[in-house]
Amino acid sequence: MPERRLPLRYAAFGVAVAALAVSFSGKREGHVAQAAPVVAAKAPAASIAARLPWAAGTSVYLTQDADDDCCSDHVGSNKWAYDFAAYDGSAFDVLAPQAGTVVHVKMSSKSGCGDAKCVNDANYVVIDHGDGTQTTMLHLAYGSLDPAIKCGSFVRRGQRIATTGSTGWSTGVHLHVERDPVKKNLKKVCGCGPDGMACGGGTAEWSLFWPSLQQPNLPTRFAEWANADSPKNRRGMVGPSTNVDEHEEVVTLALDGRFTAKSGDWTDAAGFRQAKADGISAAVVGLKGAVKKPGVYEVWARAPLGSAVPMADTTVTLTTGKGMTTGVLAGGTPGGAYHPVLGLERVVLDGSEDSFTFSSATPQEGKRVIADSIVLRRTGPVTSETLEVAKK
Repeated sequence: MPERRLPLRYAAFGVAVAALAVSFSGKREGHVAQAAPVVAAKAPAASIAARLPWAAGTSVYLTQDADDDCCSDHVGSNKWAYDFAAYDGSAFDVLAPQAGTVVHVKMSSKSGCGDAKCVNDANYVVIDHGDGTQTTMLHLAYGSLDPAIKCGSFVRRGQRIATTGSTGWSTGVHLHVERDPVKKNLKKVCGCGPDGMACGGGTAEWSLFWPSLQQPNLPTRFAEWANADSPKNRRGMVGPSTNVDEHEEVVTLALDGRFTAKSGDWTDAAGFRQAKADGISAAVVGLKGAVKKPGVYEVWARAPLGSAVPMADTTVTLTTGKGMTTGVLAGGTPGGAYHPVLGLERVVLDGSEDSFTFSSATPQEGKRVIADSIVLRRTGPVTSETLEVAKK
């Protein structure tokens, strides 16, 4: 069972932080962490997509490092975790570090304390990034989930999620952040309803998202903090963040009313459509009128959770007036979240007669072609350059 404990008693201007940490075995250690030099933001690598999860232009204090052997807190299977707080202990907004699907939410707790008995009182939001990893943000303030955020919904990078709090095993307002592999054989998502308020305050289903010896958490890289994965007992300001919500258009398409069986025996199954992966079955989803703003889009599709039969590698073919482009949604994709369709990361859509076809390229015995819902994430305008890219 995870244990969270982070007292935040700040000296003037954050010169020192008094911290009392508790290990997973219950061992208590007292220490005073002296302020460390400001952590300089380095030029991000082009491949890094994650941003620091707070407002652009601001820095916050790293109060507990990853693999922090000084305090025996973020160690073992949870060694890639960080705690951040404003230097004066005030609350701040938490932003999505990367796009993805909100898969677990709890916002019903008003309680927190410096003892293990409060561990289950923590509020949290977990975002599945569609690449096999998820970000957990812990200790959030009661009822602070942004009205635009719902469990099961797709979120943009930089979109406001909630506000920091001190719920759960915590003695000061702060944000616990970690990146984990998506749980294998996950049986449930969104256990607390769309706004996270349906759970009791002292309820936290850690097994759904918390790391374990079998699935420890992962090193985290942020564009603004290149040495995040080089920990050891650091303290100090981290940032400034460059995380901005660019308000890129996100279109979520449920297949109801847009789904036409082209061939094969497609049936309804717990809110999604399925057919045998026989190399014949295919279904078309029309996009007419869905895209209001022409542009370059990234296509994501959601693999349903809890299907009675395994999902086949599904071929997703986009047909536009300029031709056809094909991508693949992998059959082993964890259910309950949207995943980028490989091959359809940069497609030009104008919302006219565009359509997607779901099918199986080859027969896959005992498996199904599954169609659930689609997210179209606008990444930029149509230019002569993007048109050339789209042709390739």
